[in-house]
Amino acid sequence: CFDTIDKMEEGARFYKGFIETYPYSQAAWYNLGISYTKLGLNEHAIDAFEFAIAIDPAFSSALFNKAHALSNLGQYDKAIISFKETFQFEEPAAYTYYYIGECYEKMGDYDTSIENYQKALKIEPDLADAWLCIGVILNKKNKLKEGISHIKKAIDIDPDNSNYWQVY
Repeated sequence: CFDTIDKMEEGARFYKGFIETYPYSQAAWYNLGISYTKLGLNEHAIDAFEFAIAIDPAFSSALFNKAHALSNLGQYDKAIISFKETFQFEEPAAYTYYYIGECYEKMGDYDTSIENYQKALKIEPDLADAWLCIGVILNKKNKLKEGISHIKKAIDIDPDNSNYWQVY
């Protein structure tokens, strides 16, 4: 409810109080991490997600969100490890590969980035953001014609997305 009404600070206070009474509540630690992430307190979010993972090592949502917080801090190599850990507990998801690709892109490893975006597209062919990112990378690699075709594919999937048109 705190998330829905955009009262993240109140939510964080609530979860901290709840944790004082129920310190082994993985859900409380996880939701505290979500609150911290939305407040931009990524270091605190990582700590909260790590407590949730300590309680339940197979808590893939906590691993996934920990990876996001790490990525927000520019710790892309650690984020990739955490994203990949989710694969031990659930089937790989398109967005997980997408975010792994994004981390590699931010580190300048464009080939590995494209590989992960393509893995995302094998799972979810209509993931427009992956098409766009591949197109942007191909343009950076001076493969303009190929890059533009990927960007057009993103526009075909989501023609109302003004960001895609701006990139195009």
